[in-house]
Amino acid sequence: MAIAGKKTFTIYRKSPAALQNIFSSAYGLKKYFFERADELRNRLDELDRTQWLDIKALEQIQSGKLRELVQYAYQEIPFYRDLFDRHGLRPGQVQDLSDLNKIPILTKEQVKAHSNRLRAPRASGKKPFSQATSGTTGSPLRVFLDPSVIRAERAWIWRHRTWGGLDFRKGWRARGWRGTFGGHPIVPFERQKGPFWRVNVPGKQIHFSTYHMTKTHLPLYVKKMKTRKICFIDGYPSTIFILAKFLKSAGVPCPMKAVFTGAEPLYPDQRRVIEEVFGPRVFDYYGLTEKVASAGECQCHSGLHVNMEDTIVEIITREKGTSGSSEGEIVGTSLVNHTMPLLRYKTGDVSACRQGTCSCGRALMRIEPVQTKVEDIITTADGRYISASNLTYAFKPLSHIRESQIIQEDVDSITVKIVAQDDYSQEDERLLVKSLQEKLGSQMRIEIDRVDHIPRTQTGKFRFSISKVPFEL
Repeated sequence: MAIAGKKTFTIYRKSPAALQNIFSSAYGLKKYFFERADELRNRLDELDRTQWLDIKALEQIQSGKLRELVQYAYQEIPFYRDLFDRHGLRPGQVQDLSDLNKIPILTKEQVKAHSNRLRAPRASGKKPFSQATSGTTGSPLRVFLDPSVIRAERAWIWRHRTWGGLDFRKGWRARGWRGTFGGHPIVPFERQKGPFWRVNVPGKQIHFSTYHMTKTHLPLYVKKMKTRKICFIDGYPSTIFILAKFLKSAGVPCPMKAVFTGAEPLYPDQRRVIEEVFGPRVFDYYGLTEKVASAGECQCHSGLHVNMEDTIVEIITREKGTSGSSEGEIVGTSLVNHTMPLLRYKTGDVSACRQGTCSCGRALMRIEPVQTKVEDIITTADGRYISASNLTYAFKPLSHIRESQIIQEDVDSITVKIVAQDDYSQEDERLLVKSLQEKLGSQMRIEIDRVDHIPRTQTGKFRFSISKVPFEL
């Protein structure tokens, strides 16, 4: 649950739990009406239809949208007009997917450096949305999106959830209650007394705090889930794994209709424990703030289906620099964002194409689960288990850090390695330490270590968080 605006969030944070539940339900009501708007419902109905098209028809949809987007980018976006002119490329030379590699690949560094020149003029009069990436490299990126992109993404996500049996079109009573384990601070960090959740009544949703998950508090979480008869769970794999591992150690099965994971890699060991506790219906989802790529796991659990209707996903292999079935970097193109078009954007994530058609009957392209960002769970001195994804929120407001890495040597100290830009200041450092302190507690010593480079693993992967404290429940 995201409470919009600093002033609103300040009021929310200082309010008693009962009033925070009203805030949560008010936000949920706004989302309820947004998701039931005709435009989103019609889009979801359309996606339900197109998912059964053959691959040739799906590629024709992509090619048509690509032609329109390239023409628009050349005419309206200064960055692309200059880029195309430098490479002697004209929009008419990009007619279908086979012409895609004529367009130079776009990097995150280019987007940061040319953000203003990548944005379209506000000719439509619609105010664009602004979102920041998670900052798992310590260098968050701010992107600008059409309002229609937000609706498109909600349609992608809801289509994915229908594959797991959760469909808001069935009606309020038919869906059952859902437990969410995300990264938003829905319960103030400093609060030591429960309840450690807030209720969104219109959405039949319980937001559980992922900053208060301790051996003492987790039984309260489980009791609330059983009392409310939670039958669906969604959230970060690492936080759901913490809950599942606790339930497993306590010998308490907790079957669910479906568990939806996303926002970070789902590792095989995590899936195994989650399925042992909640049942073998884990549906993983891959998406990015930039909206250039998204994919979801169907009921066959055999790779992730790409939302081909609105994105183009390429796997660029190391060997030939072209798309193929070998493991390589995901390069994505959003076909729906005209506010800040990103063509052939390097995501930094690694996957591979799955060959053949899925036994579910959908011809949508499939990719392997994305396993590129390895994150460890941080254990605090007061017994809380914090997902590294939660800690990325501390970096989002900062724009003067190239990369960062959190290393935990013991339960009461962490070291944050920083590769800083020239304009990185003491104020940046103060804000970073303050935000991390709020999330990890006043007992945690935080040391900032400015370095020139953060080494990768032997396989070239970046680790945002490395914990040397054993994770035990």
